[in-house]
Amino acid sequence: MKKLLAVITLFLLFFGKANAQITEGNWMVGGNASFNHSKYESFGDFPSKSKSSGMQLNANLGYFVINNFAVGVSPYFGFSNLEGSNNSHTSYGIGPFVRYYFLPSDKMINVFSQAGYRYGITYAQGKKASTNNDFDIKAGAVVFFNSSVALEFTAEYHIDKGKAINNNSSHQFNYFVLGLGFQIHLEK
Repeated sequence: MKKLLAVITLFLLFFGKANAQITEGNWMVGGNASFNHSKYESFGDFPSKSKSSGMQLNANLGYFVINNFAVGVSPYFGFSNLEGSNNSHTSYGIGPFVRYYFLPSDKMINVFSQAGYRYGITYAQGKKASTNNDFDIKAGAVVFFNSSVALEFTAEYHIDKGKAINNNSSHQFNYFVLGLGFQIHLEK
């Protein structure tokens, strides 16, 4: 316990006051990565089971239009594969976001919320399979290691609405994600 207390004390002394660059005229660039594994099971007249694994890379580029408030763009890339088959999906997309930090910029730990929209296209086995509209909200804590570098811990809720290309069917997925991100804040 004493060692943990000593490490925390040294951390706070070393990184004590961050003076983060979340002020008007500054830029923010960063992103996060997520990995998933899902299991699907249907019942009734045509029961089936499947498992899939995937990953998603999200980047962002934002500009602080006023102190603590950034607007920006967020491209993404996703890949998933249905286990036991040759059925893989690749997704690309881009869209705007807005982000607000709630505490003053001189705090080492801050809290933020973000809302965004992304338009995407999914390819299955090399062919365009669907178009997607993804709406998300996220909130989290950010730890500034210095005035420019930050680590984020987020909770996100997504609504993904899509339309298949070949059969005109549509789908909607609602899902929750716990995330870990990295941001660099660039001074003007």
